[in-house]
Amino acid sequence: MTKLGSARWSGVVSVVSREAVLGLRFGLVGAAATILHILAVVALIGFWGISALQANVAAFSLAVLVSFLGNYYWTFGEPGRPMVALSRFIFIALVGFLVNNAALAVVLDRAWFSPVLASVCCAAIVPVVS
Repeated sequence: MTKLGSARWSGVVSVVSREAVLGLRFGLVGAAATILHILAVVALIGFWGISALQANVAAFSLAVLVSFLGNYYWTFGEPGRPMVALSRFIFIALVGFLVNNAALAVVLDRAWFSPVLASVCCAAIVPVVS
């Protein structure tokens, strides 16, 4: 292999490695936010008797905060201005929230599951959607 070919290969490996680390961090932050969402919704419904939809709003908000902070500071290392990043992030999170709450409302209306199980199942779809 020539020096030019070796340099290109080294560059490709470097990019792939960097992207793999970002992907792993992004996944870990998403998993942590999802677990927090599920634990919070279970606690709010099960221990405090809050309605499933209200608990979902509170738990989702907490998970979004953890997700933003984790990704902004740890995954991507403070890329640019935080308010610009937050506004973009909120838009994506809002779409996930709307899908999550709509699914939860349907599942609760149909009484397919208990409020806790319905909330947990619907919380699990947020990472897939967003």
